[in-house]
Amino acid sequence: MSQTVTSSDYARVATGDTIFDANGRRGRPENLTYREALHATYRGPYTNWETKPWDGLVSNRPGLIDSDPERGLILTMPAGQAEDGSYTTRDFASAPHGVDYASHFVDWARDDSAHPNLVMPGRTAIFDGVRLDVLHLGDGVKGTGGCCLQDWTGIDFETMAIHGNTARSRYQGFGFAWLPQDSLFPRLHRLGERFSRYQDAFSEPVGEGIAPMYVILAQIGGWAKARKVHVDADAPHTVAFHWTADGRTLQCWLDEQLALSVTEGDWAIPAGVHTRGRARFNRSGLHACAWQDNGSGNPEVGGVAGNPEDDQPYSVERLRIIETA
Repeated sequence: MSQTVTSSDYARVATGDTIFDANGRRGRPENLTYREALHATYRGPYTNWETKPWDGLVSNRPGLIDSDPERGLILTMPAGQAEDGSYTTRDFASAPHGVDYASHFVDWARDDSAHPNLVMPGRTAIFDGVRLDVLHLGDGVKGTGGCCLQDWTGIDFETMAIHGNTARSRYQGFGFAWLPQDSLFPRLHRLGERFSRYQDAFSEPVGEGIAPMYVILAQIGGWAKARKVHVDADAPHTVAFHWTADGRTLQCWLDEQLALSVTEGDWAIPAGVHTRGRARFNRSGLHACAWQDNGSGNPEVGGVAGNPEDDQPYSVERLRIIETA
């Protein structure tokens, strides 16, 4: 699918008042939430009291994310650090994970200046200086990483700790990410690749052995839209996620080019019964996040062995949220 856009189209989603700014080139910003875990495991109500290779609640090794005056926040995974059977991650976000931000959406509907660290309709999260040297590893890339928007509607950790998970959980994520090639979305993409209609700047490989990225907007238990994109592994990139002012469309822009746009009511891959394959968005604030972990890339969270010989370099200079409406 070819999508004709102009510089003025991008300007509409990337110009406005900056309401949240975290510049990693000046050190570790204090207005970010850091989740830094090394060889973490978890046992609790979300795992039916079985020990699992995941700890989505707390950091157990603060300081894993360093800062650099040129590259910003360093999310590199060192060779051999990530181990099978435990979860290792470098993750920063504009707001904490495990919080249901539906009530914050209600706050924003009453006062559109509320909660500037969350993306609401009419706002854009922009990740500046995204460096993906890791893609040079090609098929050797392990785990997952990238940047995204996400909400945890119905997945409030404090509530779940008392009552357990329930059918009302509707996690939604909009990501620009690398993923293991044997995980869910790359496998789905290969099945439908012959029917792909995307013909744009990201459609063709950029060099031999360079791993692809994926742009995915999905609601667990509902629906998914995804595509493969090819980007330069040697250049810094700008990644922008925009929620239109009417609340009906979510967009991902890569280097000022529209990579994926999804409007409520669009047909999508069914991923459950909540929406019968139609795109529907949670009425919840979305927090912006960048990460690299040793996740499997599948909906069930787990830790797999990392790259045994090569560092996986990845960094992000800055995260901003813009009020565009």
